Amino acid sequence: MMIQYRVRPLFGVPMTWVSEITHVDGPHYFVDEQRIGPYSIWHHEHFFRELDGGRTEILDVVHYAPPFGLFGELVRPFLIEPELAKIFSFREQAVAKIFKV
Repeated sequence: MMIQYRVRPLFGVPMTWVSEITHVDGPHYFVDEQRIGPYSIWHHEHFFRELDGGRTEILDVVHYAPPFGLFGELVRPFLIEPELAKIFSFREQAVAKIFKV
């Protein structure tokens, strides 16, 4: 499955991101990989594990390479990692709200 959406990964500049779902082992695991987007490489594994009390743990494993080679590596800790932290924090809050956790 291919998914296309608009993102604003840096300084609010909009761009298209296309992800392909490449592996699925429902309901335990799926992988999305960037086909078009801001990163040189983006491989995102999503793991779901049932916990006691009907709860579900979500674990993300992301492997990525920033754009722009050495420059991207230099700005990774100051620009890229904080933006990724915001994205995953937002998702955590959205999931908690949806499932009333």
